[in-house]
Amino acid sequence: MTINRQKEVVHLFRQLIERYGNDIVIKGAFSLILNTIEKYPDISNRFTMDIDFYLKCEFANFMESLVTSKISTVGGEIYKFTKLRTPKKNSGGRIEAVAGEINAFIDVQIDEYLYPDAKTFDDIIVAITTPVSIAMDKMDAISKPKVIDRPKDLYDLFVISLLYDIEFQEIISHRDFKITGDFETFVEEWEMIKESYNREEILIGLEQPDFDTLYIRVKEFVSPFIVSKELTTKDLIWSTTKGVWCGKEPTLQLSGSSIFADRRKNKQQ
Repeated sequence: MTINRQKEVVHLFRQLIERYGNDIVIKGAFSLILNTIEKYPDISNRFTMDIDFYLKCEFANFMESLVTSKISTVGGEIYKFTKLRTPKKNSGGRIEAVAGEINAFIDVQIDEYLYPDAKTFDDIIVAITTPVSIAMDKMDAISKPKVIDRPKDLYDLFVISLLYDIEFQEIISHRDFKITGDFETFVEEWEMIKESYNREEILIGLEQPDFDTLYIRVKEFVSPFIVSKELTTKDLIWSTTKGVWCGKEPTLQLSGSSIFADRRKNKQQ
């Protein structure tokens, strides 16, 4: 059943980029899939029921076009598109796509996104957000209490941490960088997150990574963003081989374990 649902969402995704490819920049899970499929093919098994993108045209015009588009499922049923959230000015919204028992969600953010990457999907050129942008979105998501219900975000950050040597400065100087939560739930409620992760079907046809291994690596990855104001240096780069943040000068290595130990000590004082 999950495989069939994934096929339907991929089919819907293909039709959206065929029709609106000049007006959208893909973000979220599909962006991760397209970024990493050559380096980490298993990510193509990452289950998703959402299609997230930046929209470069008016939301009302896009919604009107969808309603009359006659976009269909694999079996030929026509999707009915319904706006679930009334968007504020230039904020986008969530759209539900329903055809019989099949449903998927389209999350739209209005933005003229700068510097997207380009990938080929089924011989179609697709504009997608970069790994840095994905990492920013996922870190912001897990900084909030809803991290308990979003184990997919941890998995996505885990994949990025395995593949990309990212500079700390590249993230914090990005025009869209923001961390709106305090990571308290992520740090303190790891047992509840673990239960949620073990219940969730994140991968199709594959065994999910061990949670403890995944959590430790993700915790290392997000550690400087939790305590960025306390860092004595911001000249850091993520090492995919070591799984830690290192200074560009070889003498410095930043350990998430020491960061969180100091954080707990300061809280107790």
